[in-house]
Amino acid sequence: MRRRQHPGRGQGRRHPCAGLRQRLRRALGQRQPLHRRRQPPAQARLRPRARAVAGRHDAHRARDHRGHQRHPPNSHAPYVGASAFAHKAGLHASAIKVDPNLYQHIDPAQVGNDMRMLVSDMAGRASVELKGRELGYELTPEHTKALVERVKDLESQGFTFEAADASFELLLRDTVEGERKRHFEVESWRVIVERTKGGELVSEATVKLHAKGERIVATGEGNGPVNALDKAVRLALERLYPELAKLALVDYKVRILEGAHGTDAVTRVLITSSDDTADWATVGVAENIIDASWQALEQAVTYGLLRAGHDC
Repeated sequence: MRRRQHPGRGQGRRHPCAGLRQRLRRALGQRQPLHRRRQPPAQARLRPRARAVAGRHDAHRARDHRGHQRHPPNSHAPYVGASAFAHKAGLHASAIKVDPNLYQHIDPAQVGNDMRMLVSDMAGRASVELKGRELGYELTPEHTKALVERVKDLESQGFTFEAADASFELLLRDTVEGERKRHFEVESWRVIVERTKGGELVSEATVKLHAKGERIVATGEGNGPVNALDKAVRLALERLYPELAKLALVDYKVRILEGAHGTDAVTRVLITSSDDTADWATVGVAENIIDASWQALEQAVTYGLLRAGHDC
């Protein structure tokens, strides 16, 4: 009987059209990107005699390869991809809770990676417990039940925590502590987009918030409404939290959830932020795209402050 190859090893079966694709590339003069021309024989390197040495080298590459290539990292890459050891809800998560090796071809630590639990509307108690443990929380049965119900409710409204771990961790903290705690409270915000006589578009955002006993009003200008809001929040908080100077918005995605409603459709916004040491994603959902963006941006700033050591 032929042994089934594990997809996480990058050893899936050859696609029947692969030969045709290769001939077309040659005919059109298309070349593969440099970062995909050679893939090291990872499984061979991870044989018992080589595992100790391979683990050290691959761990370094898994953490640092992002800054050394022009192309964005492939999250589904074997071994070192962010999703190479990702697990979703259901019986899969229950089995992982018993023994992670049941669904993993190697220990992720051998290649400098980590196991990830994905939380979605299919999440059960096992998934939430494992995700909480991954984030450093030991959840009680009451907290787990409340969190599962909250996740299902929010996902039914359009939120997605599978791609927004930071938003899920903030939700988890709120559930465990029994209240919503933040470093700042927003009084109001406003965005104005103006087109000048010369055809230039200028966005201006004003935020009014309270932080550390102070009421702060700040205005920022940007090349778009979200950029203007981002600058206004930084201007308001950087004096109190200098660590925000390192915070950067590195990715912004928008999805229309109900296309049949046209411009009235509910919008989901995913924002990826970075502080030069790690990335995290947050999510916002609203009928107004600016409101959804603000939700994700506010969570991104809050999570960044938590990472910097500022507890609520």
